[in-house]
Amino acid sequence: MKTEAPQLLPADVVLTHSASWVGRAIRWFTRGRGESATWANHAAMMMNELTVLEALTTVKKHPLAEIKDAFQVWRHTGLQFYERVYVRDAALEYLGRSYGPLKLGLHALDGLIHKAIGKDVFLFRRMALMKPYPICSWVVTWAYFNGANYQFSVHPNHADPDHIHDHVTQSGHWEMVYEQGATK
Repeated sequence: MKTEAPQLLPADVVLTHSASWVGRAIRWFTRGRGESATWANHAAMMMNELTVLEALTTVKKHPLAEIKDAFQVWRHTGLQFYERVYVRDAALEYLGRSYGPLKLGLHALDGLIHKAIGKDVFLFRRMALMKPYPICSWVVTWAYFNGANYQFSVHPNHADPDHIHDHVTQSGHWEMVYEQGATK
């Protein structure tokens, strides 16, 4: 189901839900013990009304219309437009960088510890000294941190799409402005 999108703004956060095995695996590893089902397995950011920036094999810009998975667009309601531009520009610092697939393994190891002890642990992610090699959640959370001095529920080094989704759905400063696709 596709609804008509409002005007999307720079720094709006795009969270996706994929039915692929990779998307399911990311959601499984990032879901904590006792936590409700994880919805998001990927994060991206709007650059303008039609263009999104996301970390795939490299960090690149492309039309939002190319996203085929179900997705939600979230907006921080307290940002002034100039702050949105700062966040967008901070995200653009990652444009062209190679993706950091080793970080996914570190997130997975921390996720296994979380499942075992029931507490969010950042043991392996803390050891990740791979700043030049971003993953999707890194781009979004560091852009907000550097551009607007805003921190999601966890340090930008430790965030995953589930942290971002939990934060935007539980904070009074965010609203979903667009949703496309259905998920089970």
